[in-house]
Amino acid sequence: MTLIWKATKEGLLKTWKLILKIFKVIIPVYLLVSLLDYSGLLDIIASWFEGIMKIFGLPGETALVFLVANGINIYAGLAVLETIVVSLSVNQITTLAFMICFSHSLVMETSILKSVKIPRYLQILIRIFAATLIGLILNLVWKVS
Repeated sequence: MTLIWKATKEGLLKTWKLILKIFKVIIPVYLLVSLLDYSGLLDIIASWFEGIMKIFGLPGETALVFLVANGINIYAGLAVLETIVVSLSVNQITTLAFMICFSHSLVMETSILKSVKIPRYLQILIRIFAATLIGLILNLVWKVS
């Protein structure tokens, strides 16, 4: 019984530390995006990216989700997604999710993968290209169906 209790206690402690680590990212990002939304700057930023995101069948606001997920991590991208007040269809959420699955946390993950001997810029280009390609393909699939 003590082995189970010890494992449970250790697991809960590690879980709590992970939750705190995630919250340290999500809460500031959520507040920042909320301020951008409240000030009207989010609409301006969304309008800059509207043309690009339209080729994926996504509204301009989702560019901020994609950029934050790539620059920081997926959890920060989720915080932005929760903050923006755009109603997305199931198809749009799926497209955005697939794009982020192919390309996320670029700074951190390319640093970790530098031992692979593939230049960082090439890793980033490949992942962004893959995200772009899957976004285009899914948008075409949604249009056909």
